[in-house]
Amino acid sequence: MKLQRAGWSVLASMLSATPLAAATTPVISGNYVYVTRTLCQPTLTLQYAKDHNNQTFVNGVNLTTPESSGQNVGQASFDVSTATVTYSGTDDSGDNVLLQTSGGLQGAVISEKPQAGSVPYSNTATTVTLNGATFNATYGKTVKGVAQSFSLVGLDSAGCSEQWDVTLQ
Repeated sequence: MKLQRAGWSVLASMLSATPLAAATTPVISGNYVYVTRTLCQPTLTLQYAKDHNNQTFVNGVNLTTPESSGQNVGQASFDVSTATVTYSGTDDSGDNVLLQTSGGLQGAVISEKPQAGSVPYSNTATTVTLNGATFNATYGKTVKGVAQSFSLVGLDSAGCSEQWDVTLQ
């Protein structure tokens, strides 16, 4: 453990003594395949009551905000000249929690459906913005300045965590 900490200390001191070059922003352009994962947190509301011994117990549960999670796969064409990405693929999504009540099912069962559209995009050396939502970016290898792959993580406009893995075809 000491050796590992010492190694990180040496590396940190070497990096701090060496000025870092400004990061080059890779170009995102061309046809990519993508996989996304979205995770949102549901909210449950519990109702409480007291029994004849004055002990508190749960006597009702309501799925206040079910929140969905999903996975997507597809193809995306990034056009750097228009700063637009056009995509088509498959979306599997549904609510994280389903409650079976006497009144029926609360929440949406996971289903699969096609998805397609176009949204604006931009990127820096550390971020990618898709349709106004900015994600932290890690780029893989570049060839002639074009990113061959990149991964994204961040919160979307609904506050859900999204992860993207994108690879040039």
